[in-house]
Amino acid sequence: MEQTIDYNHPVLGPMTGVLKCGGRVTQFRAIKFATIPGRFRQSVLLPTLPKRDFTTWGPVCPQAWTPNFVGGLAMGGQLQPEQRTYDEFECLNLTLTVPTYLLTQPNQDPVPVVAWVHGGAFRNGGGANYGLEDPYDFVDWSITIGKPVVFVGLQYRLNVFGFISSLELAEFASLNNEPIGNWGLRDLIVGYSWIKKFVRGFGGDEREVMTCGESAGAIAISLLVAADGLDSDPPFKRAIYQSGIASLLGPALVQTEQRVFDGIIKTISGDVPPEKRLETMLTLPWQAFMWDALPSSYRPVVDHDLFKEPLSVGMTCERTYNCAWLESFMAGDCGEEGHSFRGALGLDTGKVIDNLKNRLQLTFGPQIFNRLTEIATEFGCPSLSIPGATTLVSKQEIENAVHLLGAIMFHALQYAIVRVPGCDKRGKKAYLYHLDKKNPIFTPQTHYSGVSHHFVDNIYLFQSMVKKIADQPTVRNDPAKLLRECNTARSMATKWIDFAYGIEPWDENLVGVITEFGEGTWEVYSDEEDVRRNGRKIKAWLTLVG
Repeated sequence: MEQTIDYNHPVLGPMTGVLKCGGRVTQFRAIKFATIPGRFRQSVLLPTLPKRDFTTWGPVCPQAWTPNFVGGLAMGGQLQPEQRTYDEFECLNLTLTVPTYLLTQPNQDPVPVVAWVHGGAFRNGGGANYGLEDPYDFVDWSITIGKPVVFVGLQYRLNVFGFISSLELAEFASLNNEPIGNWGLRDLIVGYSWIKKFVRGFGGDEREVMTCGESAGAIAISLLVAADGLDSDPPFKRAIYQSGIASLLGPALVQTEQRVFDGIIKTISGDVPPEKRLETMLTLPWQAFMWDALPSSYRPVVDHDLFKEPLSVGMTCERTYNCAWLESFMAGDCGEEGHSFRGALGLDTGKVIDNLKNRLQLTFGPQIFNRLTEIATEFGCPSLSIPGATTLVSKQEIENAVHLLGAIMFHALQYAIVRVPGCDKRGKKAYLYHLDKKNPIFTPQTHYSGVSHHFVDNIYLFQSMVKKIADQPTVRNDPAKLLRECNTARSMATKWIDFAYGIEPWDENLVGVITEFGEGTWEVYSDEEDVRRNGRKIKAWLTLVG
């Protein structure tokens, strides 16, 4: 049984939370921050509390189950809480974790706020609800190092409920005097507004909000930076993009998304007459959409409000540096980003080259094929540039293709948005990092062990896996490795906390790296040193982004 605490928020009124870390940290779970008028409607800020007890986890957006990521198998097994509830209209809640002294000792100076946006390809996830991203140890660490923060984990609508569009939905939005689609992104905008309105009552400084997110979470943050119309109410001041920027899952045209919309209906309900499609999507129970057969990722739409047109890599970079309210940002990746997406290459279908070409065009546009021979050479995939070739000819070429896929989706984009050759940065500070640490948790049923895969950064950042890592046989029996693993977790959290305080991580012309065999602390290099020491394929990345 967790110990509870009663707190009287100066605006929201009485609230009950749970005490963690020996009482040093208080957590309020499932605070509902917005209401949803109906399916495919824009959410509305909730200025009051519909309940007073925030000691239990709330529902998340309905979603298909993904055991490797959401289910925790990559982290050694099911994570707490083991039982999760789904609710289409009650999922817009947040978890607020705060140093207890800010609640019990009056007249304290407000502290910076860290706002977290979870990943999951805009399809899955739930932040703190999924154990790994529960931030109470992160907040406890902030107290330990003398830089306390308030941590807010935001939920938002996902998959069909947050990120589809069609001509029918455009008409439906018009009838409701609302912009089309992008419900999940607009949920986040409402969430940031809630933070700015109420976080001062929890000891947080609404003027000092640093937001961070991983994968789709980073993409969402980058999309908001690149969007129009947020100048009057800036959602945050600083940002960290962990493995994702806007152009990776950027806004698509309604006409393009129509095919996705039609495909979803056909998968669920078969052939539905055009005049019945909207009614079908509005009336199906939410359980009908929890199919693994539905799209594996989703994307926002050009709504002529937040987004006037699709975003290329160059446009994402330009809009990021033109964003008047963003003060600074960090962007980085994990060492083997492509590993988690090996399945997308179609290794067992003989369509590896076709899939790589499709991903190249989707990310960089058709002009990328003017550099296809150069790309094939740089990444050691000669078959890629052979006319008519469909398969790769060697095991090594397949491994090179895996790295190419990671570069297309993550490495090249993270590098480009920080370095942006020839771009006027308008005085904005941007910092680059790489995490080369390999997953130390032994998981025989998955392919994540011993790999610096996509989302391995979260295993360290939140501090929630430190005890499990320390208990791994290869770690607990090796004092030096145990120290490195603990240092990695603490070094990551400390750097994120420092950034929330506006502390420069390193000279912006350098790069911060945590290597697999170092001390688990940040090593700072020039790009040239990083290439020489760590084998970074910067020349190849620049070939991709042109």
